[in-house]
Amino acid sequence: MGSEISDKKAQSLRALSGAEFEGRVAYVLNQFLNREDIYAVSLKELKRLIKTNQKLVEILEYAKLPIRNPCEQKYEMVLPDTDVIVYYKRKDHSGNVEKNFQLATVSCKVSFHGRETESTFWAHALRDHGAKFVFATEDKFNELKTCENGNKARRLLESYMDSVYLMSRYGGSEDKLLEDINRFHYAFENSKSVGYQRQNTRIFDVERKDSAYCKQVRPFDDLLFDLMRWKFERTK
Repeated sequence: MGSEISDKKAQSLRALSGAEFEGRVAYVLNQFLNREDIYAVSLKELKRLIKTNQKLVEILEYAKLPIRNPCEQKYEMVLPDTDVIVYYKRKDHSGNVEKNFQLATVSCKVSFHGRETESTFWAHALRDHGAKFVFATEDKFNELKTCENGNKARRLLESYMDSVYLMSRYGGSEDKLLEDINRFHYAFENSKSVGYQRQNTRIFDVERKDSAYCKQVRPFDDLLFDLMRWKFERTK
């Protein structure tokens, strides 16, 4: 009984921590991307926005995946592991929104505890979806290791995610987060002249003793550049 209570308490704490991290990811993205008509929202926030903007229903519906129901001999539309949805607005020459397009899904995990398999399942299932499926993590317990000394979690994420992004463990350090947002403005503005190519910055992540970047595992900074580049690839 004691073990069961401990497990339930640990799951609740992870859920609270995960929701905080998910909100932080969306907050940082929106600080830079809203001015470019790109928006990052949680599923809960998207459903709230739909109440006053029915055009956003198309984002929610497009995010779903048809799953077979053999008993009923039909397909059901289900939402994947959707922590943060990133979408952009296509506007006409008068500035009116013509249509909203999903750009990416960001699966957010503070740590893994074997849960990387859920995210990689959905990434694989949505490989032909048309929107990117990426993973953001604090890697709280240094589970990802390095390319040379990788483990199951790293190999799965490298294989099935479009990219994996590491973010600092800000916790309650909101002043530090705001400081880093201000520091990143210069790099983001500089990237405009080169088509938002990555700037080799590491502002939203810290140096890690036991984990290392590679082609697929990147600092969180790169997600901002990548989303801008993906939008331009879609709209040019």
